Amino acid sequence: NDKQWYPNEEPNKLVLFFNDEKNNNISLIEKYKAILGFETKCLNKKKAIKIIDYIKNNKEKDFIIHCEYGKSRSVAIAIFLRDNLGYSIINKKPEELKQYNDWVFFLLKKFY
Repeated sequence: NDKQWYPNEEPNKLVLFFNDEKNNNISLIEKYKAILGFETKCLNKKKAIKIIDYIKNNKEKDFIIHCEYGKSRSVAIAIFLRDNLGYSIINKKPEELKQYNDWVFFLLKKFY
């Protein structure tokens, strides 16, 4: 619903839309659909691979990651970058990193 607030994709920018659904709130059917790449409200395989490809194509750069609330989806991507590629996370307190979206983190690890 926020597409009106975001410009179309530009060079060196990736814009994706998916709900902030955590692992325990997603039905088993939705999880299978997401893993197979079908369109879902939560992050799916196709969008996870877009994130991964974007990271791989820009791995020598720093990233600014933002989601609507800046508390769950973006934090999951930042933790993925930190844990798997050695990036540092700035502008987040340690307690804020505990609220990451486990479904986003799971899919990024699965398809990386």
